[in-house]
Amino acid sequence: MVEAWSGQSGRGPFDVIFDGNVYRNRWRVEASHCPGDVESAPEGNPWRFLREATADERETIGNPTSCEPEKSSG
Repeated sequence: MVEAWSGQSGRGPFDVIFDGNVYRNRWRVEASHCPGDVESAPEGNPWRFLREATADERETIGNPTSCEPEKSSG
C-alpha cells in the first residue's frame, strides 16, 4: 500500500510518495531519512526509487515535496 511520506520510521517495508515518485525502503528508516535526499547520499539513505506516482495517487494520497515531515496536530 502506498502512502504519503511523513517521516515514517521502522523496518517496513514502506512504499511512499515523495515529489511525484514512489520509493520503498531497503532497510530500517528513521524520520530523518528523506526520499528527497537519496540522490545526494544514496549509501546512507534506505529509500530507493520504484516508479513515478500516478496522477490519481498524487491527488488522493498526497505528494509531499519537503523533507520536513508534517507535524500531526493533537
